[in-house]
Amino acid sequence: MLVRGLPQAGGYRYVPNLIDGLPAYEEPEAPFMNNDVFIKPDLMTVTVEAVKGGPSAILYSNALGAAVNYITRTGGQEFEGAYKLEVGDWGHVRNEFFSVRSN
Repeated sequence: MLVRGLPQAGGYRYVPNLIDGLPAYEEPEAPFMNNDVFIKPDLMTVTVEAVKGGPSAILYSNALGAAVNYITRTGGQEFEGAYKLEVGDWGHVRNEFFSVRSN
């Protein structure tokens, strides 16, 4: 995620990606690790929240441009589950499954 007006010359210093409020990868300047490519929402992701601008620094240190937070599923009293099969070109096959007790 690029934010207009902020330098993005090496990493994602000003736009951290969080999973349930914790950093997905602590070092935002690693040249081999782009955070927006590293995180893939799947069936365990309930929602994605993004806060842009000044208030985002409240959620994470040095988040001057924005903060993106991926919220995952949690357990509860009722059973819930899903299965997803994704098939693509060149032999691409992806399976996803989860079963939890939800609220």
